[in-house]
Amino acid sequence: MKERLLDLIACPQCKSRFGVKAAVVEKREYAPEWRDRVCSFWASHRHGGDQLDPDRLWQSYCTEIVAGSLVCTACGVEYAIEGGVPRILDPALRTTAGGMGRGRPTTDTRIDQQMDEIAPVPKDTSRELFDQIQLANQSNYGYEWKAFKHQYDQWETVYKESYVAEDDAYFGGRLGLDAGCGMGRYSLVPVQKGAEVVGVDLSNAIEAAYEKAREIPTFHAIQGDIFNLPFTENYFDFAQSLGVIHITPDPEGALRSILNAVRPNGKVFLMVYQTFEDENLLKHSLLKVVNFMRRLTVRLPSNVLYTLLYFMVPVVLVTCYFPSWILWHLGLRSLATALPYNYKQYGRRRFRDIHMNLFDRFGNPVERRYNRKQMEAWMTSAGFQSYELRAADGWMVAGVKPQSEAAPAESLSCVG
Repeated sequence: MKERLLDLIACPQCKSRFGVKAAVVEKREYAPEWRDRVCSFWASHRHGGDQLDPDRLWQSYCTEIVAGSLVCTACGVEYAIEGGVPRILDPALRTTAGGMGRGRPTTDTRIDQQMDEIAPVPKDTSRELFDQIQLANQSNYGYEWKAFKHQYDQWETVYKESYVAEDDAYFGGRLGLDAGCGMGRYSLVPVQKGAEVVGVDLSNAIEAAYEKAREIPTFHAIQGDIFNLPFTENYFDFAQSLGVIHITPDPEGALRSILNAVRPNGKVFLMVYQTFEDENLLKHSLLKVVNFMRRLTVRLPSNVLYTLLYFMVPVVLVTCYFPSWILWHLGLRSLATALPYNYKQYGRRRFRDIHMNLFDRFGNPVERRYNRKQMEAWMTSAGFQSYELRAADGWMVAGVKPQSEAAPAESLSCVG
């Protein structure tokens, strides 16, 4: 972790600042233009203050703490820094069998039942089930995002076309949170557009994100819990959580936690799985088949599932992708996009992404999906000042946090 991160994080228990104990420190070098960028960022930012010392600021980015402990200056709670990553987790999530946060096939934590239709599981009503889902998510996604950690230019296209339809200029000079960042593939897009981003993930997939963060001063990686974020309230200019909150034990609680971290009038970008019952009856019907298969696949060890789905890729290509390619080039584009794993989705991506998304579909410990009516009700009850909702192989939400809790959310558009 960069020393600069100490100015951004806070104890999840009492919201006080951290000190560092017994640290192993390395110095890093970045291209000279980064210095001007971060200094101008904090000089103009609301967290910058009037007493900005550019030299001291820049040194805090160039100082890497690779091992040691974070100690809360108020309550004294201590968290390890391992492999350059601060592990700000409750004791139940600091597993030792497979390292910090599991993610190895020899220490898989799988679930006891299919949980596609499961209701939210608030901590105070069923702690055992809540913790089981958390540990299963740690295991599954720790394995997934370290196995599929490839980074390439098309991620930016996917991000802008399918997840966050925001002009590049929006991100310049803003501080952002990526809640459930995985290996950091979508954290880097706003960073490249001028934002400074803190990525948080429950699993040790964060180690893959940290490999990217080591090379970029304005990207930070933390292993943490979306339900106990290590930041003060009203802190970030924007937050994104793409394909995450619906697989947590309590999606509504996860969204509240993210909203608490964002300042009034700040934006929250979400991607949530959809049922397709309003938009695509073929996909909706196929999901029923997938859910039946998931009764077995969610119980398989990660490495076994990975291998089985590798041999499923040619089947998907023959039954979905290539027929969609033909229909697309015949001008029958509505039919082409009705198929799953279609040409529009994957025409500019690697076929390895199909393997990745198959693993994501069949390995998710929990997979909740929502129709349009449910999404509108959820976003209204969340308390957004306003929000945009659109369908693009999932529900995409851009919501604005209100100045106060007074007014209900207003839907600006509902397209797709």
